[in-house]
Parts: sequence; C-alpha cells; structure tokens
Amino acid sequence: MTTDSMVATESDAPALHPAAPDRRILIVDTDAALALALASCGYDTSVTHSISDARALLAEQPFAAVLTDLVLPDGGRRWLAELRAKQPRLPVLVVTAEPWAALPLDRVYGLADAVLSKPTEPGVLVAMLNRVVSERGDA
Repeated sequence: MTTDSMVATESDAPALHPAAPDRRILIVDTDAALALALASCGYDTSVTHSISDARALLAEQPFAAVLTDLVLPDGGRRWLAELRAKQPRLPVLVVTAEPWAALPLDRVYGLADAVLSKPTEPGVLVAMLNRVVSERGDA
C-alpha cells in the first residue's frame, strides 16, 4: 500500500485471527458478511441498516470506529458528512460495491479515513480497520 492511498490490497492483510483489540465497531450496511468477518476476528459489532438507527446508537454508546456503505436507503453520503462534522475524530471506513470505490474518497471528499471495495477479503477489512483506528487514535 502506498502512503498516498488508503485503498487496501490483499498483501496488507494480517492473519485472519489477529489479537483483536477490545473495540466496538458500528456497522451501517445491508451486508451481513462484514459483521461476520469482524466478529470472527474478535470485534464487538453493532449492526444497523438505517442511518436513523446509527444516529441513535452513536448517541447511546461510544464506538472505536464506524464501517459504512455510502449507498444506503436513507442517504449514506449526507449522513457521512454529518457524522464527520459531529464526530471528526471518529474513524470511518467506507466499504462499497460502487465502481468508483477505488478512488481515494477520503482525500477527495474528506469524509472517510479509508475506502474498500466489495467484496473484501476479511483479512483486508481487519487490516484497514486496524490502520484507521490506530491513525485516528494517534492524531
């Protein structure tokens, strides 16, 4: 992976069962495979398919990161901008099947810390999640 881009490749993948930190991850997506992949690596995940439920969960409890798609029934990109404005230090990882996912949306829009395209190998997902959480924690 280059330092210019936050798009992960399979070579960035750790072992599928790393010593995962005790972290809560909010997943806002209709893809259940993401939660299964993170849970299999020891993450504590909360999953919702709606932005309104995501807002409520974020108001109730802290999360180490948010993993979201931009294509959501109730407006993913607008919510992502709102989330970044309200919680600028919260790590955000976008995972999407949109063909433009390979673009560095984190640099273009300033909304996400990293972007992955679907389908994503579990090890790549975990590696990028660890990276964005670590980088935001050091900021």
